[in-house]
Amino acid sequence: MKRFILILIVVFTTITVKAQVNLDYYLPGDISYNPSIKTPKQVIGHELGEWHLTHDKLLYYMIELAKVSDRAIWEEYGKSHENRPLGQLIISSPENIKNIEELRQQHVQLCDPTKSDGSVGILFEQAGLNMRVKLLESQRAFYKDALSNADGHPVKAYIFTEPTDNGRVNAFVKNLLQHHIRIYKLASDVSKNGVEYKAVNSYIVPLKQNEYRFIKSLFEPIKEFTDSAFYDVSTWVLPLSFNISYAGINEIKELKVLTGNEISQAPATKGKLLASKDSYAYLFEWNEYLSPKALYQLQNAGITTRVSTNKFVCADVNANREFP
Repeated sequence: MKRFILILIVVFTTITVKAQVNLDYYLPGDISYNPSIKTPKQVIGHELGEWHLTHDKLLYYMIELAKVSDRAIWEEYGKSHENRPLGQLIISSPENIKNIEELRQQHVQLCDPTKSDGSVGILFEQAGLNMRVKLLESQRAFYKDALSNADGHPVKAYIFTEPTDNGRVNAFVKNLLQHHIRIYKLASDVSKNGVEYKAVNSYIVPLKQNEYRFIKSLFEPIKEFTDSAFYDVSTWVLPLSFNISYAGINEIKELKVLTGNEISQAPATKGKLLASKDSYAYLFEWNEYLSPKALYQLQNAGITTRVSTNKFVCADVNANREFP
């Protein structure tokens, strides 16, 4: 009986502590707040910290703040794999909010060592807070040092190829271009570590560019760690995660010979039917990047599909072809 009463006391105490959670715990008490802006509880239905905050509730509150305040704007930059909105709530003074694009362009210039020297002063004049000045200085130095660091690195560029799956190369190149990494077509055929890199379907990424550090982190395999903590993703560089062959170029002379025209978009991924239209059935393998998409489109169109779980040989146009 005593144990039962003790359990009840613990439960009631927990409930009481939960009910006492409010904004006073997080916010300073010597500030007055705009009463026209709803508190989190008025939008999400409970105090912060009382329950786990789900994605939809956080999203609704940020959108609400952007709607009612001239100090905040909501920007959606993409979707999650489950099609949930991904975005950011930008909070600043009303004046900065009105000039947000101009300020963004000034920050972008800090990422270009050839342009940052003349423009950074404007940002410093607006800074006011020492921490902000230090952060802007750090951002400018980060990119200014990148080019000199690339000169001292033993690897001068990375080449990559995947001749049998254009869809995989397309997705890989899109990732690099999205992060402002400069990519060039391979100017001539070359062989590295037993892999043939044909100019027609291979690319080269020089390290000497503004995103030097990012390129290095994407391509350079790290096999030894000074920290005892280890995660399996630590060694999964981007080409390996896409199952794409790649190699380093160590000589500047070879880099110059292999560098072709710069590309601004990923290679096209247009498929085609390698059979007559009156065939009894069509086959395609599951090892290509866009195979799941092709299957979905067929099923969505009401076409009956089947999967083979056994190895078989089929007569192709020119010879027998084995499907493992």
